[in-house]
Amino acid sequence: MAKNKLFVLMPILMFLATSLACQLIGSQTTPAGQASTPSAGAESGSTSATPVGRASIPTAEAENGGASATPANQASAPILREGGGEGGTTAFSATGTGTPQGGSAPVLGHNAGESAVQPANVNAEPVKVVQVLREIMSGWNGYGKLLVVENPNPDVAIQDTQCQITAYDGSGAVLETNECGIGLLFPGERRTIYVGVMMSPSTPVAKLEFLITRQGKPVKTDLTSTSLVAERAINWPDEGVTTGIVKNSSNYLINMPILTAVLYDEQGQVIGVGKESFIGFIPPKGQAGVSLSTPRDVKPARVDIFVVPQEAWTIKPIAGSPPTIQVVQTQGFQDQGQGLADAVFIATNPNPDRSITLLRFQVAAYDAQGFVLGAGVGSTPAIFPGERVAIEAGQFHIPRGSSVATVQVQVSPLVEKTNLWDYRALGMEKNPLSAEQSQDQAQNSKVTCVLKNAWKNPIGSATVMAVAFDAGGKIQGYGSTGVFQVPAGGQTNATISMHVATGYNDAPARIDLFAYVTNPTEIR
Repeated sequence: MAKNKLFVLMPILMFLATSLACQLIGSQTTPAGQASTPSAGAESGSTSATPVGRASIPTAEAENGGASATPANQASAPILREGGGEGGTTAFSATGTGTPQGGSAPVLGHNAGESAVQPANVNAEPVKVVQVLREIMSGWNGYGKLLVVENPNPDVAIQDTQCQITAYDGSGAVLETNECGIGLLFPGERRTIYVGVMMSPSTPVAKLEFLITRQGKPVKTDLTSTSLVAERAINWPDEGVTTGIVKNSSNYLINMPILTAVLYDEQGQVIGVGKESFIGFIPPKGQAGVSLSTPRDVKPARVDIFVVPQEAWTIKPIAGSPPTIQVVQTQGFQDQGQGLADAVFIATNPNPDRSITLLRFQVAAYDAQGFVLGAGVGSTPAIFPGERVAIEAGQFHIPRGSSVATVQVQVSPLVEKTNLWDYRALGMEKNPLSAEQSQDQAQNSKVTCVLKNAWKNPIGSATVMAVAFDAGGKIQGYGSTGVFQVPAGGQTNATISMHVATGYNDAPARIDLFAYVTNPTEIR
């Protein structure tokens, strides 16, 4: 994990969350797994929540004089300038998925650690619904039910329980049906779940029916409902966002946990449910910053964040994993007026003989008190053995007027077999692309370079990135551009618009250029 202070950036592109049709809200057997905090800005949009304990991440007060935690305050970091204008930029985020096909590089394997769950050859009591908390029949959340489900078995977990919710009109006709899953239920756990169907608020829904359509299977596990917890939840009503920190006390990587925010009024009634999340994983014995979309302009008296795993396959051991990508430097940027943040990080592949491709990473921005302001996710390009690369973390939303003190980039500690590609099998020992600077146009903040392809085949799409450093080695700006069709054994020109933080009036001490294939599956 790397941290650094934030500068301010001109607008780029936002990350889009994926809406979850069946949302798990958390365990009711214990407060663990749940963060409950008064909402921020019920009157003025400022942070009124009291932090739970001390911030678990260092702040950047020593660097920037202390950033205010109140969302209404102005950012203390300088804004970015782009030449003499105020135009935006285009961010590249290597978020492609897939594995090599056909003549592309074969995938390497490695020994995996012990699974988090083991089969249990026992007869188990069925999962059951023990309480209906509330029906949500209109509004931003669509239609759904808050339910409490229970695993009555004290010694075994239950996985792969399937469910269904159906919406009916007044005549009993089916309007919409949503198939869903409850996820891995820990031994003896009671869990509140939100199950919904997304329809227009004007749809005349008369009744919602929830059914468990298939009982899950018993499994043994050492994990409990206290293995995952959430804290420092805070709601930003003007932004329609709830943020917090999720922690994992287990020895396993938790991939794609299910996160849900629940908003309550003064009487404790549910007035909103967050159904989206920005997170890829929670490291073993670690934590991650999270951001969830919640109803805009709803001003709750309290907000809870619940975190639970999906099915057992998302709980991963990291024993036996090859060394992961090492983040050696991170610089954040903030666009104060637009409510956007971004980060650039320098990373290396420590493996002498393995290329790492499409490895997950995530980024989170924190204020000076350790509250999360925003978060985003992405995946790396192909990083060849021993290679040093620069990666744009991608832009994400933060509350307008907030002051970012630190930014953290996390790269998954688990390098799976689908991330290890053997380009040597194609006769490729290193990155076939390289970029050489041909001109630095300091007056209009543009860098012109020559992009070369040493490979025998053309590269369909490539990305060239320029990172500017000051005399002390700190990143003071960056830029990137996409290039289509780099000829086999040939070259092409590329021009990169640079974005440099204000406060840097002199030319950068150096500019490093990085080039990589935008879609690694194109390397053949």
